[in-house]
Amino acid sequence: MDLVQLQRILSTYDERVVKVFVSHIPELGLRKIDDCVLEYMLKMLEGQTSSESYLPEEIIEETMKLYFREFDVFSDCEEKLNKSTAAICQQMLKEGITKKPSEESSRLASAVNIGRQYEESLKRATMIKSVGKVTTANTNEDWTWETKRSAAKDMRKKRKEDEKKAMLAEEYEEFLRKRGISNTAAVTKIHHKGEGTSYSTDIRCEAIHIQLGKQVLLDDTDLVLLTGHKYGLIGRNGAGKTTLLRALAERELEGVSPFMQILHVEQEIVAGAETPLEVLLATDVERAQLLREEQELLKQNDTEANARLNEVYARLDAIDAHSAEARAATILHGLSFTQDMMTSPTKQLSGGWRMRVALARALFVEPDVLLLDEPTNHLDLFAVLWLEQFLRDWQKTLIVVSHSRTFLNNVCSEIIHLVGHHLHYYNGNYDQFEITRAFIDKFRYNANRAKMAQSRIKALERMEMVADVVTDPQFAFTFPDAEPVSGSFIEMVDCEFGYKPGVSLFKDVNMGIDESSRIVLVGANGVGKSTFMNVCTGALEPRSGTVVRNKKIRVAHFAQHNMESLTPQLSSLEFLRSKFPHMEDQQLRAHLGSMGLSGERALQPIYTLSGGQKSRLVLAWITFQKPHLLLLDEPTNHLDIDTVNALIEALLAYNGGLLVISHDEYFITSLCDDIFVCEDNTVKKFDGDFAEYRKHVMKMMK
Repeated sequence: MDLVQLQRILSTYDERVVKVFVSHIPELGLRKIDDCVLEYMLKMLEGQTSSESYLPEEIIEETMKLYFREFDVFSDCEEKLNKSTAAICQQMLKEGITKKPSEESSRLASAVNIGRQYEESLKRATMIKSVGKVTTANTNEDWTWETKRSAAKDMRKKRKEDEKKAMLAEEYEEFLRKRGISNTAAVTKIHHKGEGTSYSTDIRCEAIHIQLGKQVLLDDTDLVLLTGHKYGLIGRNGAGKTTLLRALAERELEGVSPFMQILHVEQEIVAGAETPLEVLLATDVERAQLLREEQELLKQNDTEANARLNEVYARLDAIDAHSAEARAATILHGLSFTQDMMTSPTKQLSGGWRMRVALARALFVEPDVLLLDEPTNHLDLFAVLWLEQFLRDWQKTLIVVSHSRTFLNNVCSEIIHLVGHHLHYYNGNYDQFEITRAFIDKFRYNANRAKMAQSRIKALERMEMVADVVTDPQFAFTFPDAEPVSGSFIEMVDCEFGYKPGVSLFKDVNMGIDESSRIVLVGANGVGKSTFMNVCTGALEPRSGTVVRNKKIRVAHFAQHNMESLTPQLSSLEFLRSKFPHMEDQQLRAHLGSMGLSGERALQPIYTLSGGQKSRLVLAWITFQKPHLLLLDEPTNHLDIDTVNALIEALLAYNGGLLVISHDEYFITSLCDDIFVCEDNTVKKFDGDFAEYRKHVMKMMK
């Protein structure tokens, strides 16, 4: 876990609890803990501050010990582990942070059988008809027939709600189980004998039907993928792009050779003791077996062993085994891994970096068909440019889902458009797809040029370039404007910030943000862009210098961890209701509708939403109170291309200040006036546009 992520997690919880917790854990050990586990432990300790959620100290201690051992927090020193866990609980008690329940409130006067009580209540409810009025002795007032009927109704309602929650929880578990099928399978690099493969790697799946619950995603459509072609798969969020890739990877479609290796990069690798370099090399099972056999044969000294040794050496040469480590390191370096990161355990990496390891592993394995779902989401511009070049030289079949038209233009030679439950195929990159679609949309119903248009359409269809284009309705965001506020929003004067003493992430920063600001923050991953944004919000304070924040403004911060705060089993409406309990449902639904989550979609469980739809929900959440300033950290991640366009239009119409972190060239050039670069421990304005900055980055990479 990196320091920025650690600081973010620690700042979320009770300061007293955090202070006690970190005082007994070594910093290096603290960073070894998985972010989800760390949050779980802090929530557990925070629960001790209320008598209602109190747990006995022995349970708290044993739970912490379990996780400390799993992540080797105390470097296998059991004595330190025991002392530290005990000290945390003792100090929280000593300082009055832990609130034990009183003896009187923790016990009932007599044992109660809840199930029997429920049955008795139902019996009493059925007696109403014959008795007319029932008086119950265990309350301070008489229950009339009306109140009894109301109580029974409430009880039935609660039972239905509990049953619904249990059903949703079961569905969610099944969803997670199915989603993980392809990700739990072992990833192995396959070396074929001789040139090429002995089986066809073309894919032809006819009359596909894919349904998620009651929602039909694809119906009676064909999937055709030719060996060595590079496809860009596009379509609206929720149309079924990711579901199609999962179905393909999990062999749910007829027409896929069982011998074909299909790899879908969707989830990060599991954190463990292996280094990123070891994760990649571990996929080359044949190489590992041959190297082990080589060592065994070298111990022998006979004719048969020598003959086999020559065969082993020949095979090692054939699979280029001796350059494997160099090739793996080159891929990791291209994705911005430092030498130290390559050789450190993956459990020390954040989720975003573990996602890069999963991507690097797929590139190293070179499967017959590679499926990439938003591969640029966790990459900085340096890594994106490297990946573009790497995939341009890719010889196998490739399908990419991406919101970045620049990436699609530079990598893909064909476009598959998923719309209206059907797949439509276009030759050329994304820009050529837009030109073709625009021509047909423009002239299809134009009476004066109908003959020309129909002729062009037929020609395109004969060339198998495009099926009839189904009109794709425009989707629009609406950001509410705040009341006017005079003066600057944020002023930074000679600011310096860092987590470690004597080490600065950035220093000597002078910058102002007001309602007219349209600023993009760029730079390599890990240089402090998100930290800088947290200093702007006040979540972090500078070590020196001054930050003046206008107290009259409201600030909305879109960060990647917002997605993790969503409750999967709740609907979008229920989630907003939990955040704004005093607002009417009508107002909440209207705001969700302005973000494209209207009708039934606002009522379905969040876990069934696509990544882009979840992003819309987060935007609805943070903008509900009409912010004056928007701070957006990689807002285009998970959005489809049309939604990115809609987001750009909405932000252009927005009458507030804007500071974004992004590496999406189209998004930046369409929206931002000023580029600020985080590099060399400072944040400075770049004198030029994004095209010039891109050239600057490419020059640095050479």
